[in-house]
Amino acid sequence: MFMTRHGEFRRGLGWRCQIFTPIMLCLLTLIICQVVRPVDGLDLFGFNVRMPSLFPRTGNVLGGTVQSLEKRAANKTLWILAKTYQGQTFFDEWDFYSGPDYTHGLVDYLNKTEAIASGLAYITEDGRANMHVDSVTPLTLDEINSQTKLRPSIRISTQAKYNQGLFILDVAQAPYGCGTWPAYWSTNENWPNDGEIDIIENVHSSVSNQVSWHTTANCTLISPGNYTGTAGSTTCDHNYMSNTGCGIVDQSIASFGPTFNAKGGGVYAMKWDSNSIDVWFFYRSAIPDDILTGLPSPGTWPLPSASLSGLGCPIDTYFRNHMLIFDMTLCGDWAGTSYEAAGCPGTCAERVADPSSFVNATWSINSIKIYNQTVINTAYLDAGTGRTGYSFWAAVFALIAALLLFL
Repeated sequence: MFMTRHGEFRRGLGWRCQIFTPIMLCLLTLIICQVVRPVDGLDLFGFNVRMPSLFPRTGNVLGGTVQSLEKRAANKTLWILAKTYQGQTFFDEWDFYSGPDYTHGLVDYLNKTEAIASGLAYITEDGRANMHVDSVTPLTLDEINSQTKLRPSIRISTQAKYNQGLFILDVAQAPYGCGTWPAYWSTNENWPNDGEIDIIENVHSSVSNQVSWHTTANCTLISPGNYTGTAGSTTCDHNYMSNTGCGIVDQSIASFGPTFNAKGGGVYAMKWDSNSIDVWFFYRSAIPDDILTGLPSPGTWPLPSASLSGLGCPIDTYFRNHMLIFDMTLCGDWAGTSYEAAGCPGTCAERVADPSSFVNATWSINSIKIYNQTVINTAYLDAGTGRTGYSFWAAVFALIAALLLFL
């Protein structure tokens, strides 16, 4: 018998390895690492190659198509439900404002007790939160002009305040009609320093919604931009043109007014983050499935109808701590000054005196759902691209193993 450092030779048997010597352990380890199971991020030989497993989930170990598994990491944005206003408890966390109208409207805002007692605020049997302008009480023109008596109406605001998020309003009916000026919007007591976002707003019997923003100086709406609506003023500063703000009109002629209500309303979604404030409108028949299932994914939606980009208006600088607000004012700074031009009959004050003018001045809300943005890191196994047969290096190691073990 002739001894070598790594093996012994026996007549008739050829070379037989002492498999527990260090060099054999090393070779077997390399074979296992390179052939039996791929290792992400580890290239023992610097060849940047990946070997298929000897026992792949799919494929042919003898050289057929092999599907390798690759471990990948990715950041995924999820919108997690944080708050719901809906059903019999809808009004529990809202304050009813009962002071004078800031926009000089000819309305008398009722407190919660008055609003419920008069039947102007209530929850329907099917769970909708309804708010009305009074449409039964006659008023005289003298009462209106002297403002000794004005038409009862509703303005409510959330007790909670929000910074960013995804706000999804499902509305069955919105107010419209000559002299009306309804709005669904957000701001706080520190107006205009903390900004204002008007999500649903227009006057009279307009057919298209207008989204607008009101801020302090040096906030600009980019036009054209990443939205489908038509931009009006691009200066958001409240001091510009008597607080016109910057705004975008929805292209849809059913996003406001009688046609909106006739179609059963729809969904308005506002996404507010550091990059932009975006607003979408979806017809009742076109609400995305992810909204209906409670798993909204704005990244899969079409372009918003309106968007204020942080490129023209640094969002975190101009918007913070907002409460949500619904109101229905009459005449005032916008509906009053545009009344005649809109083709409405008589004067706006005469309109307010007649209760029958406001049978369509109703908010009917199915729900408001507020989602917070959560970014998670996901590491998961994903099927990689198909590979045919063993790689070159797998074949080399297999050959070495065969020679050492069987010769």
